[in-house]
Parts: sequence; structure tokens; C-alpha cells
Amino acid sequence: MEWRMAPPGMAEAAGTVVAGLIGGGHEAYFVGGCLRDELLGRPVHDIDITTSALPEEVMALFPRCVPTGLAHGTITVLQEGYSLEVTTYRTESGYADHRRPEHVVFVRDVREDLRRRDFTINAICCGLDGGRIDPFGGERDLKLRVIRCVGEAEERFEEDALRMLRCVRFASVLDFAIAKNTWRGLLRQRDKLAHIAVERVRAEVERILEGPHPQRGLGLLLRSGLLPRGKAPFPWTGRDLAAAAARLAGLGNLESARLRWALLLHALGSSAQCADELLRAWTFPGATRTGVVAVLRVREAWDAALSSARPEACGAGERLRRRWIAAVLGHGQSAAEGWLTLLEAAGPDAASAVGAGARGPAAGVSATAAVAPATTEDVPAADAGAPARSAAVLATAPVAPATAEDAPARDAGAPARSAGVPATAPVAPARSAGVPDAPTMASSIPPVTTRLLRSWTAEMPIRTLAELAVSGHEVTAALEKRPGPWLGVLLNQLLLAVAAGDLANDNQLLLQAAQRMDRDE
Repeated sequence: MEWRMAPPGMAEAAGTVVAGLIGGGHEAYFVGGCLRDELLGRPVHDIDITTSALPEEVMALFPRCVPTGLAHGTITVLQEGYSLEVTTYRTESGYADHRRPEHVVFVRDVREDLRRRDFTINAICCGLDGGRIDPFGGERDLKLRVIRCVGEAEERFEEDALRMLRCVRFASVLDFAIAKNTWRGLLRQRDKLAHIAVERVRAEVERILEGPHPQRGLGLLLRSGLLPRGKAPFPWTGRDLAAAAARLAGLGNLESARLRWALLLHALGSSAQCADELLRAWTFPGATRTGVVAVLRVREAWDAALSSARPEACGAGERLRRRWIAAVLGHGQSAAEGWLTLLEAAGPDAASAVGAGARGPAAGVSATAAVAPATTEDVPAADAGAPARSAAVLATAPVAPATAEDAPARDAGAPARSAGVPATAPVAPARSAGVPDAPTMASSIPPVTTRLLRSWTAEMPIRTLAELAVSGHEVTAALEKRPGPWLGVLLNQLLLAVAAGDLANDNQLLLQAAQRMDRDE
């Protein structure tokens, strides 16, 4: 087989392993996601191998092996600097926990091994000669751009409930439709998600949100009703998610995963404190959690600054500048820049006017609705307990025609689309919630744009306590006081004074200012 999308070294190493298995008298094939991605023209990151050889026979053939999943027939062969998973043909049964099989039986027929797999597009194997074995029509579904379960969808989801989120993830990342019978099976088995560990659910949702089509994935999650049925807290209804759709138009434009999560939580109206608690419960890594929360804290600080601004008062613009500088110092330049980037991704209204010189709320991003609702013919009927859907859904209909004959005809020259998925229609952006109406009296506050806020940040001579030209030890010595909470407060006052341009960052000037501040206290 000639690989086009796999690194040459990996492809050569995998070919050596397959050839070694065949030379030892066994069958061996490349299998699963590596073939799916190769056929789609997507980068191949791993090459998996399936074989008739038993695990001990695999280990006998290759000197460097790791028995990573011996009970399930998986051996990792270390070949030419690559780790290649080699798994014996097997069947599975008895999924008591709706995740892992209780019984694994090694078999001699590769078609039996392919039958246990989740989706047709992952149930394809290929030999060294390039000949493919595809008993369930995976190549056809790749051409139709459809996610379809192998066999009965309800059985596949009953066996492993995480497959339901994998189904949504593949449809989102690949921009595929979901076959009608597969979607119906998912809806019937969705309560089983309660059996899956939070970490597993979070990992799949991360891959959806951080993928190339996050809005589509969120729309499928909304319509599936999966997340409220998991173990992790999910305090929003389908109506909440639908209402947030308008603020998520630029979600896919954000390269940073931290900012995508921040925008989602912002659009859902989450406070920084609630976001922190939620991300902890969802077992997010500490760095991701603190990064997201810091961005939301900048939002809250700036909202408070705008809501208290009095445009008619002398020096109102300067007070806003100082409040922005305080937010940058308090939460970090990275978080402040993240908030500005988030605003710009949300639409031109939010980026061009994050404050218009009048008192008013500053909730943040412009409401740019991304998609039109799907037609009722394209939407599976909701069960009686499902939340009402808003007309402003987050994604297009996920359901594909059951067969190729049912697929709608495509105009010549039109871009390829997922089968059964109607085109989206952008909605004119609404005005930012953070932009108050134009003032009716003369205002001393200039139009506040992301460009202006960035200029205020750029003008700051220092941004951290480490850059301050005086140390805490020097301050305590000059004031002849023991260190205590007062010292942190005073140092931060000095930092703000220097950052705002009130003081030069000079050791003696700062010590004199510290003495004045201490006396005034």
C-alpha cells in the first residue's frame, strides 16, 4: 500500500510489521482510523494493525514489544522509533458497564473483527498490496459523508455508550451527516451516557469544541440531549444553548482552546466563579481552567468599569483607562488580550465598540447568529421529555438519508456538503450587548474600541510586580514595619501608579511614594 497522508517513516515501520506478521504465517492488515483519514486526504497520525496472530505469537516475532492491552489482544510493537498497536482479531460481548467488554474471544476471520467496530468508516482494512476489505460499506459512507453504525445502532451504543459522543465528534470534525437509523439509536440510548466517566466525556467534548466545526458539534450535542445525562454537572437547558447560538458565530475563528471555552461560557452567561467550579467538576486541567477563568474575570472587571462610567463627568475617559490598566495588572496581559481577541471573534460590532461613552451594561460580545433553523423534515422527532428547541439552533440538521438513493441531488459545481444537511443562512449581526446607546449629552469618554484598549495596554511601562524598581524588603525597611498583608496592597498601589504613568519606575521615587501612601493611610 502506498501511503500519501502518513509520515514516510511511520508508513515504512508499519509496513515492516505487517510484512513480518505475514512472513510468520499470519494474516495482517492496516485497519481503522488510519485508513479512514488516508482515504479522506487527512493527516494520518497513527497506524493500527489487525492480525490473526495471537498476542504471544506477535511478541515472539518482534524483539521490542509492550503488552499494553494483553487481555484484549493488543501489543505495542516498537519499530524504527514508532509505536504501532497490533491487535488480534477478536469478538466482544458482555458490556456490563456500557464501556468495556467482559468477554473477549480471539477469532480467525478479519470480517468478524470488523463487525465489532463502531462505525462503518472505521471498519475498513487494507493489505500490503493495497487490496481493501470493506464488508459494511465504509468507503461508500465516506463518499456520502455519512456516519453510520456497523449493524444495529442501538446495540453498538448499548455496548459502549461513549460511542454516542464519538458519533457526534466524527460528524462535527469531519463535517459529516449522521444516518437516520444511527441518530434514532443514539436518542434511544442516550441515558446510558450516565455510565461513562467524566474524564472520558470531557475528552470527547474538548475534541468537538476544539475541532474545525465547533458550532456544528455544539448543535448536535444540543439536539442529542446527551450532556445533561452525563455524570458531570450541566446547568443549562436546550433553550439556554439555543439562545447562546447568536454569540458563538466566531467560535471557529479562535485558534486558542482556552478562548473557545471562554467564549462558550461567556455566551451561556456563566460568571467567572461558576465557570471555575464547572471546569473543576468536568476535570479540566488546571492550566486550561485558570486561563479560561482569567479571561472571564477581565470581562467582569471591564463590565463593572463601563457600568459605573459617567460620561458627563470630567475625566471619565481617564478613569476608564485606569480601570482597564487595573484589569490588566490584576488578571494578566494574556487574559486581557484574550478578552479582546474573544470580542473580535464575536463580530465587528463588539470589536469596534466595546463601550460607546455612555453608562450602560457591558455584557460583552455581539450577537451574530450563524445559522438558520433546519426544516422540520430534516429534524428527527423529539421525545416527550426533550427541551423545547429555539428557532435559532446551533447547527444544521445532523441526519443523513438512510441510503444513497435518498440523498438530494447536488448542483453541478456546487461545493460538496454532508448528505441530508441543509445549507446554513447567516443572520445579520445584532448590536453588541456591551455597547450602550449614544449619549444624549456631551461625553468626555471617547468611543472605546479593542484598538484603543490595546493602545492603553501598550503604553503601560510595566505590567508585573517583578518589573517594579523596588522590592518588598526595601519598602519594609524604609517604613520600619514588619511585613504583612499591608505590604502586598501597597506594592500593588505602586504598580498601578507606575503602569498608569503617575510615577516613574525609579527606586527612590517609589520609596518616597510608599512613605506618602503609608502616612495617608
